[in-house]
Amino acid sequence: MSSVEPTRLLLRDTAELDKIAFALRGGRTVTAFIVCPASLRVPALEHLRTHGRTWVIPDPFEPADAAAMHAWLVEAKSKPPREIVCVVIPQAGGPVLNALNLHREKLREGASKLLFIEGPDGLAALRAQGRDAYAFRDIVAYLMGEMAAPPLAPGEEPAELIEARERYTRVVREQVEATAKLAFEVRARGDINQAERLLRSALGLFTDEWLQDDEFVWRYAHLCYELAAAFAAQGSLR
Repeated sequence: MSSVEPTRLLLRDTAELDKIAFALRGGRTVTAFIVCPASLRVPALEHLRTHGRTWVIPDPFEPADAAAMHAWLVEAKSKPPREIVCVVIPQAGGPVLNALNLHREKLREGASKLLFIEGPDGLAALRAQGRDAYAFRDIVAYLMGEMAAPPLAPGEEPAELIEARERYTRVVREQVEATAKLAFEVRARGDINQAERLLRSALGLFTDEWLQDDEFVWRYAHLCYELAAAFAAQGSLR
């Protein structure tokens, strides 16, 4: 398993959790398996808690052995379906998963149950060791999550920001060129006022940073020349 785990839910993850929330509103006992890395348990529970003003979803119980798992199932059975309980199944399965499988009928009675399974390995153990309990599921939600962005050194910019800035520069350069060409064409056809407006708008796109670049300085000078030509065509320099 990677040493870096996802910490944020993706849109598809919230859609998976929304299916559970919808089922919980039905008023009957719901058994939902949530397959996710341990790092996504808290975000998943926070998302589910936002769905119901009257819902109380406790932090998940982590049974240490088969006896603790059985006791949790017995207690959950004694509660009404509108209540919700949570449990974490160990990734390796073991005695806890054996107890869940042995007493699987309790999954269909009492409180609604959210069972957290830790990733693909936990799901493989569940299917192999707890096959009968898995058959009692109403819903299975698979959460992938998104990795947190790595920390940046002071003054360092993320790749996404650099890419966005470069893309913006390309788009503005193309806009300047297109505006200059359009201004030239409309001036050639006698529409001096529109040519002037176009050239002024193109000049307004330049930044102080760009004017440190020889290529942009040349483009700026060319637009100034075109604007002066438009003034001359009107017979006045303003």
